Amino acid sequence: MIYKLFDNVKFYSNVQGSYLEREDTGERFNMGGIAADIIELIDGKRDMNDILEELCKLFGPDVDPLMIAGDLERFMGELAQAGLVELVKDPFEEGFQEYMKMREGKKN
Repeated sequence: MIYKLFDNVKFYSNVQGSYLEREDTGERFNMGGIAADIIELIDGKRDMNDILEELCKLFGPDVDPLMIAGDLERFMGELAQAGLVELVKDPFEEGFQEYMKMREGKKN
């Protein structure tokens, strides 16, 4: 799955910290540590595997990739639930649609 920040959501990072802000409401969501690292990787082009790969590089070989994957999945769910990110592309859905087209073609 590929996500991007909604157009009205901007990421800011400075010496005081990092946060997401909804431009229409001014609501802020503080982001620290790994959360800020993930936000910087959400660009509407990278899929979850690409982001996971980058995080594994960032944290090195001593960190369990499965732990990072679980944290990433939970965090992305929280961002989506808060209305901060939107799904750009779901490769599973595309693959399923292609499968159904192929299947329908075989029936004829």
